[in-house]
Amino acid sequence: MLSYEINNANVNYFVQNEDKVFFLDGSGISEINKKSDKKTEVIKKSWEEDGGIGLFGSNVYVLDKKDGILKFVPSESTYSKNNYFPSDSPNLSSSSAMAIDGSIYILYKSGDIEKYTKAKKETFSVSGLEKPLSTPTKIFTNEDIDNVYILDDGNGRVVVIDKTGKFVKAYSAGVLKGARDLDVDEKNKKIFILSSGKVYQIDIK
Repeated sequence: MLSYEINNANVNYFVQNEDKVFFLDGSGISEINKKSDKKTEVIKKSWEEDGGIGLFGSNVYVLDKKDGILKFVPSESTYSKNNYFPSDSPNLSSSSAMAIDGSIYILYKSGDIEKYTKAKKETFSVSGLEKPLSTPTKIFTNEDIDNVYILDDGNGRVVVIDKTGKFVKAYSAGVLKGARDLDVDEKNKKIFILSSGKVYQIDIK
């Protein structure tokens, strides 16, 4: 996924599954087939302000900083649009990114993280972290991994928490300051970082 980000430097939000990479590109959502590298726009933009993208199963989610979270469900050759929150949406204007593992995790510039399951807010906070998050920019998890990974830009580190919010580990490196994105392969114990147009690897210990 990060290699596709290098080639699309003006795009901020990417997510992937086994076969495709999806991203928000200003006009909507496009997908790239990993085998053929073919790029196709699949959803026209119908939201106000890009704030994040996520996948769960075949559904695509968009965080709109103005109007909440939209859920796009495949329907024949197109996608049908639904509001994830059935009534009032939380204020997402200061959000940085989101990640989905069945629940939705919303990361805010303040370092707060909110967790929603079936659109209901759970009690969730980060615990055991000696130095608080500082202007974090990305959050990563999915249904196949055990933890949540946060790109903590202000402190130049990746913070790892479990899915209850408990601190697990932190990795610090110079390339993490100003890094653009991260991807995680827990099975092979690797964290991949995109920084200054290059991909770096951190071993999970």
